[in-house]
Order: sequence, then C-alpha cells, then structure tokens
Amino acid sequence: EVRASDGTLFVVIDREHKKCPPFKIINRTALDMMRFCQNKVYKWTIVPPYSMATYSWDQPLGIDGKFEIAMEVQGDNKGARTYKLDDYGNLDRIALLKPDRFLYVYLLAEGPTKVLVISDLPNPDVVIDPRSSAAEQRKQEIHMALLQKINPV
Repeated sequence: EVRASDGTLFVVIDREHKKCPPFKIINRTALDMMRFCQNKVYKWTIVPPYSMATYSWDQPLGIDGKFEIAMEVQGDNKGARTYKLDDYGNLDRIALLKPDRFLYVYLLAEGPTKVLVISDLPNPDVVIDPRSSAAEQRKQEIHMALLQKINPV
C-alpha cells in the first residue's frame, strides 16, 4: 500500500495474504495458453489452460497513473489487450482465428480478491439462453466439471 501525506510518500509493507491475494487470473479455456502482466511493465506470467495465478501490481503507483492488466491469448490476432480492473462483470469477447470461436473475459470478486477470468463460456452468473443447442449445453456441463480441477501456476 502506498500513502501520500504532505508531499511525502509512505510505503506500507504487510505480509502477503496467501488466501486473499489482491488479484487472481484464471484461465478457464480448454485449449488456449494466455499470458498477462501489468500494462507497460512486461513481466509476463504464463497461465496454461485450466490454471490460475495470483498477482499484485509490479508498479504499485501505476503506470502514468493507470492500473491496467495487459493480456495476450494464443490465437488472438489482435495481440495484447488491456483491461482496467475497476468494473465487475463482462469485460470483453475475443474472436479467435478459428471461425465461430469466442473467448470471454470477465471480472468477479472472491471476498477482497478481484478475479479476472478468461473462459470458453460466458460468465456463469449470466443466465444462459434457453435456446442454446443441446451440444452447447453439453459443452458447458463438461467445462464446469473440468473447472473443479483448476491448478495453481
């Protein structure tokens, strides 16, 4: 934590809370390798499919006063995308090179931890359209079963 008072910056150092990190990045995709870093810092962390990583800012004062995550997904031809971790909910839908294949990016909370998720499926807190095909519903069931096996990086 960094505090400013009367022109002086105070850096407050506390023990790491392993059960409550500031951020978690979860890759809930079946096939897609992804990596992330604080935007413009370029200390990339790779997160394989069905894995997660904990994270805190590399530059606690931000870069140019901004706090953003840069994320790249294998198969996304647009390169790194940036996300502010201020607003919860759906952040992005990524169209991959393969036709009709999308990945979804959303932010949720687990207690004090902000969780950035990239997934083959939309945010599970959003109601699935009942008009989904049986194949799409089966895909989600399989996906949810695999989520029980997420591994830390």
